[in-house]
Amino acid sequence: MITMILDGYNVIHAVPELARQLDRGLQSAREALVRLCEAYRARRGDIGQVYVVFDGRDDEISGASEQPRGRVTLCFTRRPEEADQRILRLIEAKSTGRCVVVSNDNEVYN
Repeated sequence: MITMILDGYNVIHAVPELARQLDRGLQSAREALVRLCEAYRARRGDIGQVYVVFDGRDDEISGASEQPRGRVTLCFTRRPEEADQRILRLIEAKSTGRCVVVSNDNEVYN
């Protein structure tokens, strides 16, 4: 099974359908991304777990820095950690399997 790791805000800003949700707020855009990930995972059938990593925490979010939603886990970094650093840690932790990363940041490109 493939582990998929997304840089959440990169994806939200790159996909027009998700970027439009920002007019309703960050939480709305994040929820739309989760729904998109769930649908994509169901269509593919070969994706085991999806991690969506977001830079920082804001006042809307309470609780743990990781929020599992079935096979989609939302990860929120805390300063000084940035999303790219968390993505790299997730990749290292999943070193035994195949990982696909969706990001436009050069730090995680390899």
